[in-house]
Amino acid sequence: MRQIVIYVAVAIAIFCIIVEKRVIDHRRKQIEFDYISWIEVGGLDSPRCESLFDYICTAQKEMGIPVQYCVLAKDEENVRLIIKKFQQDISTRFFARKLSLGKPNHKIKAKDMFFYLLFMYLEEHECDSSFADNIMHRQISKKSYGSWGGELYDSENELTNFGASYEKLHYVTSEYCYRHVEMRKTFRIRQCEYLRTQIDEKRIGISRM
Repeated sequence: MRQIVIYVAVAIAIFCIIVEKRVIDHRRKQIEFDYISWIEVGGLDSPRCESLFDYICTAQKEMGIPVQYCVLAKDEENVRLIIKKFQQDISTRFFARKLSLGKPNHKIKAKDMFFYLLFMYLEEHECDSSFADNIMHRQISKKSYGSWGGELYDSENELTNFGASYEKLHYVTSEYCYRHVEMRKTFRIRQCEYLRTQIDEKRIGISRM
């Protein structure tokens, strides 16, 4: 009899764990959908895209970021293009189930998550030679180390105007995420001071090792 009670208790415990996991998974997917819907609502040419740019401008002002590292009027066209490409790609990833935000944190709002997702997206594509059919940088020098499943090298590159706009947007989003306590705790955001140097020098070093 005692053994039966133990089996029943174990079965109930397993059932509760499964139910809890499904509830958490469902809630996480709902939160992710809410985030993506907030970013995407109305399509790429909707007022949302314009307001996303405004959010960035407002955020950099509130953070007191020095003007030389801010997204300015001259960067607006480039930044809007980057945001549109980001909207397209992040939506595609979500519906292909290739987007995971980990354990939900209810203290992180949709606008905050926009900055985080954009920051990670910019991190991912920072070393690309081109983005949305725009050249990001031009190679100045290169030191090759042979090949190992592909060419190994270090290179020094000059940022184009588009690349400079990209890096300023990258820096603003990194600062926003780093200064947001909940995001820093949840996603372990690092401070990207090196981006200031890249913006100052209009250079980016790329290593393929």
